[in-house]
Amino acid sequence: MRSWLLLGLGLCGPLATSCDRGTPTDLEIDRVIDVIAVVSGDSQFGRTGEALADSIVVQVLDDKGVPIESAGVVFTITSGGGALSNDSVEADSDGLARTSWTLGVGPEHRLKVAAAHARSVADPVTVTATNELALQIAVLSGADQVAYRGEALGEPVVVRLLDCYGEAVPGVVVGFEVIRGGGSVAESPVTSAGLGTAETSWSVGKGPDNQLQVSVLSDSLTATPLVVTARTELELTFGWTADLQFHGGQGHDNRILESNHFLIFSDADSDSAKMIMARHTERYLAELLQDFEVDTAVAIGIEPSNRMSKITVYSMRDLSRGQTAFPYGFFHAGFDSAPYLEWGIHNERFFNSIKHETVHVVNLLMNGIGWQPMWFTEGFAEYASGGGEPKFETWDQVVEWKTLARHINPIAIRRYPQDLPEPDSWGEYYPMFHLAVELLLSEDGLGRSYVDVKNMWAALADGVAFDTAFRTHMNITQDDFEASFYSRLEAYLTR
Repeated sequence: MRSWLLLGLGLCGPLATSCDRGTPTDLEIDRVIDVIAVVSGDSQFGRTGEALADSIVVQVLDDKGVPIESAGVVFTITSGGGALSNDSVEADSDGLARTSWTLGVGPEHRLKVAAAHARSVADPVTVTATNELALQIAVLSGADQVAYRGEALGEPVVVRLLDCYGEAVPGVVVGFEVIRGGGSVAESPVTSAGLGTAETSWSVGKGPDNQLQVSVLSDSLTATPLVVTARTELELTFGWTADLQFHGGQGHDNRILESNHFLIFSDADSDSAKMIMARHTERYLAELLQDFEVDTAVAIGIEPSNRMSKITVYSMRDLSRGQTAFPYGFFHAGFDSAPYLEWGIHNERFFNSIKHETVHVVNLLMNGIGWQPMWFTEGFAEYASGGGEPKFETWDQVVEWKTLARHINPIAIRRYPQDLPEPDSWGEYYPMFHLAVELLLSEDGLGRSYVDVKNMWAALADGVAFDTAFRTHMNITQDDFEASFYSRLEAYLTR
């Protein structure tokens, strides 16, 4: 649909709103809303806690460009924070609706304006504002470095403060705070220098992922905090062993690579391919332990000094069987296999698939009883790994997925394969399983966390039934989550 910007009021008459008449029903509007046009108030400058000088004014028009009286308009702040004098307004006799906008703390503010009625084909419009008191923090150097635990990064982290006009801002106090991975900084707070720069030296913790938050410490100025990342290099040891049995008596080449927490078996992978697999699986395990706030692998039963407690991985070159996990290990295509050599190189999905199986093993080690309902087991593995299958990003993709008769509510898929309408359709559910767990764990969804999942698994290990553990730690029953899944997901994806 068209999105018009009116340069002046022209024939529109005086500004007025009539929001005291209540919200009209669709039947009170006998014309289709074709356009919502911004009349005035866009691209203003303002300050945190103060209303913009001019109200935000839009006009509602039909397909002939004629104003529509009584049309409902909804104003929604989508970034920057702040408040509105009215967020739901009824257009006056000239089709005009307006609201006053008080800015929040963010530097850039965005306001979505949309029709409130079904009788509308108008695209929402966006109005922007800039906070004069909000600074931008930009990284000049020092991001994404690597160091061993306890070591200082090779280069300091250097940031620059800019005002809303892009000019450097000296004399502002800046704080550097480690928020993930442990470690410390040498200097904080720091006052920005003549070119608006501030810097500190950062020693990483045990990681493996480290995050440093940079903030403006001022009563009068604000800035959206900036997060700088670094990586802790894992301290790994490797050795070769032989004469060990793999799960189910699976044959192998008897050249087994042993690392801190893994034993890498294979049918015919090269030594370098086994080494790559070990490095990736060690990294993924470390990331998961960090996410679950578990100090060491010993806490989940993996003892570096006990070879028989380590996770076993069968790195397949010839793909003699499917990729699958079991207690203490999994099968996966290796780095000499055709799938990797043909399409896996630099393909994120291949690496996510390895982490997916690693997640399954950690799940089994932590819950102590076996698999949970399929939607959660596979959904969490997809979510925690980034997804071996591409996940859906929009509600339209979900709607299209739902149109197939063999696609039922994914939360109803609890037993495999009994709950699947067609046994061979299981792979088609993975994007939805992924979204289901994302909805549970996202701050914009149900707001649960990895720690809640860990505690739920601990309850399962103590003999608590899944439905009870899920209700306690996810703060919703599995049946209620199934019943409300699509409405919650729509709200989440269209937020």
